[in-house]
Amino acid sequence: FRQHLSIMRVNKLRGFQALCGAQNIRKAESIACHKAQSWWRNVRFQRDRAEDERIMKRMLIENSAATMIQSCFRGYREFVSYVIKSFSVIQIQANIRCFLAKCLLKRLKQGQEMMVKNAAASAIQSCFRGYSDFVRFLMK
Repeated sequence: FRQHLSIMRVNKLRGFQALCGAQNIRKAESIACHKAQSWWRNVRFQRDRAEDERIMKRMLIENSAATMIQSCFRGYREFVSYVIKSFSVIQIQANIRCFLAKCLLKRLKQGQEMMVKNAAASAIQSCFRGYSDFVRFLMK
């Protein structure tokens, strides 16, 4: 009976050890599974990070290119605006100078006419005064 009892105890112990071994195997499998999942997540993270870095570099290049294009377009637009304004200012200045030149010419012509008229009037007055002095001299 004792031997049977000790055999049962040994069998129970072996069963327990087997159960513990199975649990350890499950634990080991679980740990291995977690490690594999962790490794795979790390690999995916590294890939995603590398992809994100490539995307960020590309976005940075595209943004800098867009900024350069916008800057060039704004410069061109300002240049066109400057040319139009400059042309308008030059045309206005030319029209004003033309008007002032015509006014000056008109004044000079009027001044010459006045000088001619004044010279004629002075000559007539001089002749008349000379005649009136001559007449007074004769009448005396």
